[in-house]
Amino acid sequence: MPTPVRAASITPSGSPSPRVGAAASPSSSAAAQGISESDVAALQTRIQQAIASPDMPGIDALLLDHVSLSTPQGGSVLDAGEAATWLRDHAASNLKVSQVSRGTQDVMLQVTTDGWPQKDPIQAGQVIFSLRRYDANGRQDDSGGGEWKIDVIEAV
Repeated sequence: MPTPVRAASITPSGSPSPRVGAAASPSSSAAAQGISESDVAALQTRIQQAIASPDMPGIDALLLDHVSLSTPQGGSVLDAGEAATWLRDHAASNLKVSQVSRGTQDVMLQVTTDGWPQKDPIQAGQVIFSLRRYDANGRQDDSGGGEWKIDVIEAV
């Protein structure tokens, strides 16, 4: 996975992304200004459609070529095919998007999904997807171009 390029900021340092439930307001940072309401709505719809059934049609197109998987036991990096298989192996028929949060330091979105079976390593029935924009070469693109791709999956 490419290393994200970070620009200097006058924003105090801290966690690079908000905690779930702490959605940033659109004016809270320069990064948040790069995400339109239509981007948020379109992404929420795409993810909801992709997780609507356990076979997860369309999830592959949302995944970056390499995805970080974070679990309570630790983390690993999966290629897109392995990440899609992992998601399908842990899916259920009642998954839903419960929240979309904007990053406060990065141009990113976190999409919280609920209804996952409490099947190891998922303990609280949630999976959180972090998405950033990437260009056709797989490099992070904070300019407002590029496609939104899931680069981190967090099992909660």
